[in-house]
Amino acid sequence: MSRSLRSTVATLVAATLIPAAVAVAPAAAAPVAAPSAAGVGSHVQAATKASKRVAKYARRGNDRAAARFIVEARREAVAGAREARLLAARAGTSDRAADQAVWGLAVAAASYGNATQGFAGLLDTTSGPLQRKLATAIPGSVAGRTQMLAMLSTLIAQLDGAQRDRAAQALAAVQAGAPGQVAGLAEATTLAGLPLALQGILDTALAAATAALDDGLAQITALLPTLPEAAQIQVAQALGIVRSALAGIAPLLAQTTSLVATTLDRVFALVSGLIPQATAVTGVVPGAGSPGAAPTAGGLLGGLSGLIPGLGGLGGLIPGLGGLFGGR
Repeated sequence: MSRSLRSTVATLVAATLIPAAVAVAPAAAAPVAAPSAAGVGSHVQAATKASKRVAKYARRGNDRAAARFIVEARREAVAGAREARLLAARAGTSDRAADQAVWGLAVAAASYGNATQGFAGLLDTTSGPLQRKLATAIPGSVAGRTQMLAMLSTLIAQLDGAQRDRAAQALAAVQAGAPGQVAGLAEATTLAGLPLALQGILDTALAAATAALDDGLAQITALLPTLPEAAQIQVAQALGIVRSALAGIAPLLAQTTSLVATTLDRVFALVSGLIPQATAVTGVVPGAGSPGAAPTAGGLLGGLSGLIPGLGGLGGLIPGLGGLFGGR
């Protein structure tokens, strides 16, 4: 083979092999962002926006678009919960990490609760595949909320001092929204013409939500005597909201299964017993004051934006988790 021919062959082989080698070379891994409270908030914000679009399109009769946003809302909620779990795993590294974990778990739990209540509220105006999709999304939201609150309870047991006090208040504040979610599910189970399969799904979800409220208040029962006075006042306010809400939905709950009604009767008795316990220490009567001055669940949850740099407008995403953690 002549020198020129060998040169030509070498050039052709190189032209063939080099692109192939480049094609099979492993691509550099994309950097993975560290979990953050802002990340949780971003996912929760997206989930909330998608849930609002579910309601908008469902009411307009655009079932296909509503169904698409149900999927998006669930995907974003799961992503937010995943990031909250990662924050919880790092909570022991610093006080700031602990506060971020508490905020992330509380916001993720509250977001799941809002989705439960929102989807349940659409069942009376929908039918067919969309109604089924809404109903089948509810158990996952109930389970997600329960898991986030269980992790928050576990975290509380691992914290001490101010971090533990704030975490206990966050737990109580999230639980203050539970009666509204239970009421939404209870109303949905009484809808006329609801298919039996969906009835069973909602009955199970209602029982699970009620049991989670029971468990959460049992946790607060154990925590309340150990909290400083300022924290006890916040917890007592949350308990006052729970008691008032349960009293307001008592006629509705009478129409539910005996298991749910019995559990909620026990919850009401438990809350009513806890409020005098807190009042005896703080001297503050939950809900007392001028008309319109009673605290709300949203107000109790108020913003961590002052504590966690980078949250920006996400601090008030779930109305309230800021007053609880502000001032540091």
